[in-house]
Amino acid sequence: MPPAPQTLPPADLTPPLAPIQMMPPQEPLQQRPNVPMPERLMPPANPQAFAHEEEDPVDAELEAEGASKSEALAPRNRIGMGLPMISDMPEAFRSRIPSFRITMFAYSENPQERFVIVNMKKLVAGDVLPGGVLLIEIRAENLVGELDGQKFLIPRY
Repeated sequence: MPPAPQTLPPADLTPPLAPIQMMPPQEPLQQRPNVPMPERLMPPANPQAFAHEEEDPVDAELEAEGASKSEALAPRNRIGMGLPMISDMPEAFRSRIPSFRITMFAYSENPQERFVIVNMKKLVAGDVLPGGVLLIEIRAENLVGELDGQKFLIPRY
């Protein structure tokens, strides 16, 4: 019978601890002087107190630029504002449209690059959604659909 193999005690694999260095005590923080705070801040009693300041021409230019940009965007934002959401349509109308799932919504400033994936099928403007709904337009936040001549908005979510 061969002799039994010798087993060695397990080696100590823990690294030696580094010596602890004591830090010198920190100096105590200096206290700030106790300054009384006003009960509440009030606007100047005279509203004309700052009227002598001239309007900054840069501020005026930025305000004018912002106004012109918002005016330029206004017609675009108004398009379709009169269209009802699909959720606001009568129940009889909504019941004719089967539920569908928008799994991808790709909007671009270029209308040719816009598409949606509905029920795993890629659709663009002019295609037909489930239930015979014509996809009129893909907008940044919704789709414009049409069924029996009635246009309505379909939210992207």
